[in-house]
Amino acid sequence: MELTKGKKFQLAVMGSMFMLVTVVDGSLLKYYTDIVGIRPTIFGKVVSILSVFGMFNMIWGGILTDIKGKYIEIMRYTIPISAVLSVGLLLVQPTWSTPLLYAVLFAIIFVNDISKMLFAANANVFVMNVLSSSEDRTSVSVWRQVVSFFPAGVASYLPILVLTGDMSRPSIILVFVGCIILGVVITEFSLRGLRSDMVVKSKNEKPITFRDLWDTAKMVVRSPIYLFMMLALVLMQALSSMYYQGYLYYMDNVINVSGIKAIIPDVAGAAVQFAVFAVLVKLVSRFGSRDTLRMGLMVTIAAYAGLIFVNNYVVIAVLYALVMTGFASVWGLVQPISGLIADMEELESGKRKAGTLAAFIGMLTIPTLNMLTLLFTTLLEKVGYDGSSSVQAPETVVGLRYVIGGIPIVVTGLAVLFLSILPFNKKKEKMVNAAIEERRIEEGTEETLDEQDSMVSEDSSTEDGKHASGE
Repeated sequence: MELTKGKKFQLAVMGSMFMLVTVVDGSLLKYYTDIVGIRPTIFGKVVSILSVFGMFNMIWGGILTDIKGKYIEIMRYTIPISAVLSVGLLLVQPTWSTPLLYAVLFAIIFVNDISKMLFAANANVFVMNVLSSSEDRTSVSVWRQVVSFFPAGVASYLPILVLTGDMSRPSIILVFVGCIILGVVITEFSLRGLRSDMVVKSKNEKPITFRDLWDTAKMVVRSPIYLFMMLALVLMQALSSMYYQGYLYYMDNVINVSGIKAIIPDVAGAAVQFAVFAVLVKLVSRFGSRDTLRMGLMVTIAAYAGLIFVNNYVVIAVLYALVMTGFASVWGLVQPISGLIADMEELESGKRKAGTLAAFIGMLTIPTLNMLTLLFTTLLEKVGYDGSSSVQAPETVVGLRYVIGGIPIVVTGLAVLFLSILPFNKKKEKMVNAAIEERRIEEGTEETLDEQDSMVSEDSSTEDGKHASGE
C-alpha cells in the first residue's frame, strides 16, 4: 500500500514510547544496585525465571496479532498499562523482605513484559504488512530511529547523569517518570489517523491454527535461511537491549567519570548512528540487508575489543562511538529483515503470518536477553563488584572490562557467523521483494474486480426492481 509522507512519519514516530520504556528498563539494574540497594542477583534471577513465561507470551501474542488484525486498537490499550507498571518498578523498597522483593518484581515485570510485547508485536507487524519492499521498510525504520532520537536521548542521557552522580532517589524517580510520560504523549499522538484496515488483506488469508504453528516451527528449523537469519536477529536484539547496562558500569566504575564526561561517548555514538542511518538505505540497495548488517557488526566487535584494554578517555569515547555502527545497523534493519522473513514464508505457504513469525523471533529474544542479563549480573558478583563503594578494587576493574567487552564480542561474533553462512544474498532479496509486490498488485486487482462485479449486480437488481414495479 502506498502511504503519504505524513503517514510514514507517523509509522516512524510510533516506536517512541517503546524506546523510552526500554531505555528506562535498561537502567533498572544500576538503579537497583546503587540507588535502592538490592543485590544484582535478585533482579537477575527474576528476569531469568520470566524468560520461560516470555516464550509462551510471545507465541499467543503473535497468534493474536495475526488473527485479530486490530493493530492500532491493541497498541492504544497497552500504552497506559506499560507506563503505569514501569513507574511501579521504580517504587520498590530496600526494606522489603527478600520473598516480597521477588514477588513484587516478578508480578510487575511479568505483566509489563506482556503489555510491551503486545505493543511491539502489533507495531512491527503493522509496518511490515503495510509496506512491501526492503527499501521502504528500511526507510521507515531509519526514520523511526531518527525521529525517536530526541525522546530516546532524553531517556538515556538523563539516567546517565543521575545514576553516576549524587542525585537523591526521589529526584531520580521524577526523571524516569518524566521520560515515560513523554513517551506516552508522543506515541498517542503518532497513532492518530492510523487505521488497522490500512493493511492489504490476502485473498488466501485463513484462521491461524496450532497446525500452522507447528508447520512454521518445522520450516524455521529445517531451512538454513530462516534459522540463521532469525538467530542473528535474536542475538543482536538481545545484546542491543542491554547495551546501556554495560555502558553505565563502564563509565561509573571502570574509568570513573560522571556528568557530562559520562555522556560525551554516548553523544559521539549518536553522531555515528546518524551517519549510519544516512547511508543505510543506499547500502541495502547496493549490498543487500545481510551484508550491510554484517559489515556494521564487524566494526562493533573491533570497538568492544579495544574497550577491554584502552585507558585513554578520548580513545574510549571514539571506541564507544564506533560500537554504535553495529547497533545502528541492527536497529535500522531488524524490522526490514523480519518483514523479509515473513515475505518468504508467505510465498511458500500462501498465508501472511508476520505476527506468528515475529513471535518466534521474540520468543527466542526474551529468554536470550534474560539469560545475558543473568550472566552479566552473575559475573558482576564474581569479579567482586561492590555497589555501595564509589571506587572498585583494581582487580574488579579489570574484571569489569572483560565482562563489559567480552560478552558483546562473543554474542556479536556468533551473529556474524550466522550471517556469513546464510545462503541469502542481494539477488535473492530482490526476487522476494518483486514477488511480494506482484502478489499485492494481483490481490488489489482482484478486489477491485470483485467490487465492480458487486456494483454491477446491485445496478441490475435495481433495474429489475424498477421494471417489476412498472416504472
